[in-house]
Amino acid sequence: MALTNDQLRSIPLLAGLDDDQCKAISELFERVELQAGTKLCIADALASEFYILESGSVKLTDGDRVDFELAPPAPIGELGALGGIHRTVNVIAGADSVVWRVSRDALARFLKTHSDIGLIVYQNLT
Repeated sequence: MALTNDQLRSIPLLAGLDDDQCKAISELFERVELQAGTKLCIADALASEFYILESGSVKLTDGDRVDFELAPPAPIGELGALGGIHRTVNVIAGADSVVWRVSRDALARFLKTHSDIGLIVYQNLT
């Protein structure tokens, strides 16, 4: 099962995409199941992927301190992936979860070749 258009559009970065644009970008993502406690991202590592949380929860931690707990649907690491910057927090599955993953490189290539979608995404980013 893929993310729905409404779930995609609920992500601020993807707000404003029409149904065809949602379908096109959703095809980039790969479904990943996580067990509770799985580390998704590590602080100070270069961001190489963007995730969308479909189910479960993830915790954003700074050392032993939990700063936030995200519930679905939620973007994870979109700024790092689009900007090529280092992660600032650890991201750990707080429960068994499902995320959708796209690599930074695949997303960049897609946005370059789909300028209509790229324009919306970058406008939303700013």
